[in-house]
Amino acid sequence: MQRGISLFNRKPLKGIEFLISNKKVGSSPEQVALFLKNTAGLDETKIGDYLGEREEFCLKVMHVYVDSFNFKEMDFGEAIRFFLQGFRLPGEAQKIDRIMEKFVERYCKCNPSSFSSADTAYILAYSVIMLNTDAQSRFYLSCLVFMMFKGA
Repeated sequence: MQRGISLFNRKPLKGIEFLISNKKVGSSPEQVALFLKNTAGLDETKIGDYLGEREEFCLKVMHVYVDSFNFKEMDFGEAIRFFLQGFRLPGEAQKIDRIMEKFVERYCKCNPSSFSSADTAYILAYSVIMLNTDAQSRFYLSCLVFMMFKGA
């Protein structure tokens, strides 16, 4: 198992393929999603990369993974934080888009009266993610500038 986890943490697609072929993880999207959600030692960034892939099997895994969450009666911000506890969103915009689109679909299914349309929820979700990314970038830039100033 450890060899498969190590491989996953370098190359997620190859890691899952290895784990399935060596019967360490079942071959269904449900079993792979459960593995991603519950296995200690997996790189959270690599989990996000895997969930954001556009290959058919990966998409099925991502759908099962997202559908495993119950967002009923959670406010939107709380649901996003809860959802993102187990992985980090990938850096690629298309991958983020796929994951957040499915998150919004699931959130709206659990809370049907929360938004007038899924499009509104999607725009809000994507905006929250982008604002968070921007805030973190500014924080790190400020720290870097301070460290450069202090060292000068």
